[in-house]
Amino acid sequence: MAMAVLLVGFAVIAAELPALTGRVVDNAGIIDAATEAALTQKLADFETKGSDQIVVATIPSLDGEEIEPYANRLF
Repeated sequence: MAMAVLLVGFAVIAAELPALTGRVVDNAGIIDAATEAALTQKLADFETKGSDQIVVATIPSLDGEEIEPYANRLF
């Protein structure tokens, strides 16, 4: 029972994950259009050369969550 309470509490304080809408997800609005286009092209080229995919994501806030757990959830 205590574990369920802890999990519910965690869900409330955890920062929301951005929806995957492309290779660049700029929810913080800090990447200008030209840079986003260049990044998107570089990431597409990188994926073509191998099979690895990389996504650049920005968020406006971690809402108090530590970066490591957030990054692991995002991955």
